[in-house]
Amino acid sequence: MKYLCLIYHDPDKLAALSANDYNIFLAETVAYTEEMCQRGYCDSADALVPLLTAISIRVHGDGLSITDGPYLKATEQLGSYLLIEARDLNEAIRVASKVPPARMGGIEIRPVSDSFADQSRCLTNQRADDSAAVHEFADAAHVTPDGID
Repeated sequence: MKYLCLIYHDPDKLAALSANDYNIFLAETVAYTEEMCQRGYCDSADALVPLLTAISIRVHGDGLSITDGPYLKATEQLGSYLLIEARDLNEAIRVASKVPPARMGGIEIRPVSDSFADQSRCLTNQRADDSAAVHEFADAAHVTPDGID
């Protein structure tokens, strides 16, 4: 199953890194992404340009409103994404938890629906499965920062 991992970061944490630490952080991120691709997990991964370039649109009836900036104000910002292939949510959590940018914020993991028609089935069936998988993962798995187990 495919999972979209939305990677959020705190820009203040990134700005606080020295130039050397930032370069090490980037090298770790690239190396882990390459490892995920080599092991068959990664379908796609990209960084987003800075938040200052964001445009938000809202459709209201027949009208369209366009504003500069993100949709919501938040301390963490969406900075990149990964599209991964994993057996189940448990494996997706294990893989995503080791992405170096997770240390700078958090990662939202969402199953990708095969089609819009599958969304209602996915929402009702997946909630129970995913809830059990998250608890199983939290109880049984030990996540280490040293690559994919």
